[in-house]
Amino acid sequence: MFNKLSIFSLVTLVVIIAAVVFVNLRAPQSDKIKPLFFPTLTNKIETVSKISIKSFDNSINLTRVNDVWTIDEFDGYPALPDKVKSTVLGVADLKLNAPKTALERLYPRLGVEGPVADESTSTLLTLADGQGDIIVDVIVGKPRRSSTAQSTPGLYIRESDQEQSFLVDGLLDISAKNTDWLNRSLLDIPDEVIKRVSINHDDGDTFTLFKTQQGQESFRLENMPADKKLAPDIIINRFAAILADVQITSVKKAASIQTPEQVVQASIETFDGLLVKLKAFEFEGRPFVSFQLEALNVENKGEDEIKDEDMNSFVAGMNQKLNTWAFEIQGFKFDILKNRFKDIVRDNS
Repeated sequence: MFNKLSIFSLVTLVVIIAAVVFVNLRAPQSDKIKPLFFPTLTNKIETVSKISIKSFDNSINLTRVNDVWTIDEFDGYPALPDKVKSTVLGVADLKLNAPKTALERLYPRLGVEGPVADESTSTLLTLADGQGDIIVDVIVGKPRRSSTAQSTPGLYIRESDQEQSFLVDGLLDISAKNTDWLNRSLLDIPDEVIKRVSINHDDGDTFTLFKTQQGQESFRLENMPADKKLAPDIIINRFAAILADVQITSVKKAASIQTPEQVVQASIETFDGLLVKLKAFEFEGRPFVSFQLEALNVENKGEDEIKDEDMNSFVAGMNQKLNTWAFEIQGFKFDILKNRFKDIVRDNS
């Protein structure tokens, strides 16, 4: 009896141990023992000087120039540094989870077919050093979608010259869309601080709208003809919003643009002593504006207004950012700048 019980206990113990071993083998590996998918990238992060991203309908190329990441498609305008950093570090942190399909016909299921067709969800990501040598060339596919992925994000990838695809642990927030790598918010000067707006067309058609004090509800027109009156406020007050929430969608080196046939020049002054000079024109059918800022001396500034030294610092910083560039702005702001004298007055009858 004792021997039978001993044998039964031993068999049960063996079964339990085998089950534990089987479960451990099938269970996901801990992050501590999962190998990096690109182990050599860790020691080469500082050498990455070129990033190329391509989808089926977009592409972008980023280049590091004197430790500043720039956008090739925007004539070398600065890219978002944090986004670039998170991309490179995100690739370096990818960890091997499991091999997946090596069959080309199954690639679309994981999104690792490459950006080869309109239906493709793949993104081709390439990292290179300053000499142009490829460090990473990988097709980024779909994110993993399963109950086990809730705590550990994962995605499917395939090196572009390899047939085997893989599931990796990690997260990459990349896009081939140019504007996703650009700080689109350029200026945001609220309309209530606008004191004066002057519009000047090449053919001499000019006008100036002004307010005598901050808080005044309506603009006045300088040198108003006796037989005219201003258009309704809903039309005129739009001029105060020209510099509010200026969003850009592309950038060009101003020197690379041939002198446009028609240029609208505008000067916009604020109550706290900021003067913004604009040149607005169309380039390749799109609205562009260049900016130049100046600080004006304003006497008897209120407590809430920007002090002269702060204004000078702001102007210097903004000119460093804006000078030499032409920015594609929202079309509706360009339409405001194109207004002529006849558009802002009505017959006084």
